[in-house]
Amino acid sequence: KQWYQRRVAITAGYLASCFEEAYKDILIYNILVQGSRADKGAEVMAEEIDKFVQLTYDEFSNMPQDTIDKFFGGIKIAMKKQLEDQPISMSLKYDRYALEIFRGMPDFERRAKQSAAIDDITFDDFLEFYYRYLVGGSRRKISTRVFGKDDTIPNVGGDSGNSGGDYILDDEVIVDDVVQFREKHLSGKFGRED
Repeated sequence: KQWYQRRVAITAGYLASCFEEAYKDILIYNILVQGSRADKGAEVMAEEIDKFVQLTYDEFSNMPQDTIDKFFGGIKIAMKKQLEDQPISMSLKYDRYALEIFRGMPDFERRAKQSAAIDDITFDDFLEFYYRYLVGGSRRKISTRVFGKDDTIPNVGGDSGNSGGDYILDDEVIVDDVVQFREKHLSGKFGRED
C-alpha cells in the first residue's frame, strides 16, 4: 500500500514483481520495478525503494502493543504451520529433500528446529533483523537496470543535477555481454544459463 501511494505521488514506474528467494541459506528479497521515463530512472527508483523500506520499518516500530500481539502472533503461527506441514505429493516431498541435499550443509531436521526456534523470536528480534538486513548500513544491495536493444545507454559518471537526464554512476558496471559476464564474474547457479 505504501509503495503504491508513493509511486502514484511521484508518478513513477509501477511495481512489476516483489518476491523472495533463497540460495544456500542466503535469503534474497527482490523488488522489480518497470518504467521507461528518463526523469524517473533507476537511481530515482532505488531511492524510492529505500524510502519505502524505511517507512515500513517506521510503521513496524510505532505499532501499538495490541496490534503487535495480533500481527506478529499471527505471522508466527503461519510460519510454524508452513514449516510443519507435510508434503502432500511425492513431487513436493522430492522438492523438499532435494532442496536440503543441495544446501551447503544439509540438515533433515532443519524444519523442525526452525519451527521450534520461532517460539523464542520476539518482535524486538524482528525489528533488529529488519533494520540490520533491510534498512541499516550493513545491508547488502544490488540494483540493476536493463536497456532494450534500441535504447540509448547513458554516459558513465554523469550528474543528474547538471545533465538533466538519466545517467550511470561511477561505481556502476555496464554489462553488454551477459554470457561473458556470467562466466567471468559469477559462480554457482548465477553463472549458469538458467
